[in-house]
Amino acid sequence: MKTIDGAGCLLARVYLGASYIGIAALEITDTETVAGQHFIHLQPSVAADLFNNVGMILLAVIASWLILGIRTRVTALLGLALMLATAWSNQYLQASSTWAVYAASAALMTVPLLLCGGGHYALVRRGWQGLV
Repeated sequence: MKTIDGAGCLLARVYLGASYIGIAALEITDTETVAGQHFIHLQPSVAADLFNNVGMILLAVIASWLILGIRTRVTALLGLALMLATAWSNQYLQASSTWAVYAASAALMTVPLLLCGGGHYALVRRGWQGLV
């Protein structure tokens, strides 16, 4: 039973991490493909563009930690919060149904990771034990 739970957590981590890396890559390049057409996001200011790019770089770092299984529960929750904050601050959830699907799938894939952690195949197992 340990292997099935570990494989499920591994698949959830890899799926969520890969989707976060894909979202970060699309946002940093400022293009979105919908039905074969490219759309360019217009940022309201240089500060908002910088904030968005820093957030996406952080999301990519969180995604790599998720894939490796480092502090899975915390990084899954941070990644979800960061992705939702970016979508909310750029008003993507109101303008695009694609972002609504991203948000819903990220929330659904975060729940098993919060419940069972990184699983048997995590790089750092039982991450918070032994720190104090």
